Amino acid sequence: MIGSLINYNVSVCVFYALVSGSMNFVMKNLFVNHEWKYISVILLLQMILTISFLDGLRLLNIVKFTSYTFSIGKEIMFPAVLYCANVGFSLMSLSYVSIPVYGVIKRLTPGACAIISYIVLKKTEKSMIGISIVMLCIGTVLTGVGDLKFDLGAYGLGIGSVISQALYLVYIQQKGIKYDVLTMMYANSVNCIPILATFAYFSGETMAAFENEETFSLSLWIDLGVLLFAGIVLNYALFLCTTVNSALATTVTGVCKALVTTVLGFFTFGGQPLTATLLGGIAINTIGSIVYSYAKYVEKRDRETAKYVEIVDQSEQG
Repeated sequence: MIGSLINYNVSVCVFYALVSGSMNFVMKNLFVNHEWKYISVILLLQMILTISFLDGLRLLNIVKFTSYTFSIGKEIMFPAVLYCANVGFSLMSLSYVSIPVYGVIKRLTPGACAIISYIVLKKTEKSMIGISIVMLCIGTVLTGVGDLKFDLGAYGLGIGSVISQALYLVYIQQKGIKYDVLTMMYANSVNCIPILATFAYFSGETMAAFENEETFSLSLWIDLGVLLFAGIVLNYALFLCTTVNSALATTVTGVCKALVTTVLGFFTFGGQPLTATLLGGIAINTIGSIVYSYAKYVEKRDRETAKYVEIVDQSEQG
């Protein structure tokens, strides 16, 4: 029973890693080949498609989930705002930086989680985790210094994505989730639509998208369709991984995924100009993420061992 549960949890993590990693390349394809960078419009279309897709599956009795209510919407409104911020910042950052650099920035997420956990939950970390966070930060700074295509705004957007994702993970960890994955997906999409629609209108993206000749191209809609469908699958994978596993597992999975996409990113979409400083920064950042993952694993193992010993002692005393 325990073995089956572990296998299921690992499978969920692998599923999330594959979908999330592939998503980076699908998004980059749209930005590079079409120059269609209307982020809020893309996200708005994705939310509408998600609701339509789930409603269709429910009408066909393929899936079941709780309908949207004001109570549910109010309860997950803050995570929905963080979700919009995370995905929006991610898309905007990825539209300007290469996939390897994007991966380096996103690997700051574990460090951001640790810092926010300390501020919000007063949770302190062990020295090894502190060292890994310092390595992650130093690696990111060196990557920026050695990046011949350095764009401060794009790096800032990436860091905005890191902070919003860390806030989301810590919030979920603190509050917990009492709804199933599909209910969360549906309610999150409904909550996000007015936010995204408002931003798309006032930012001028809606009008700009209609005025762009690419909008009426079949090839754009094929690539956009792939992106939107992949986005639905990614949303499901993210919510599934967050509900089934801990915030730590989701974060570490993202780190492992970033390692693979960083390597592949050097050989796709024009790659990334290499400098010694940039390679050194990526290496330090990568090692830092590995050290962080190992430290969290040891921490969790020790905690579970101590809990087991306590249970054994209590049973012997009883």
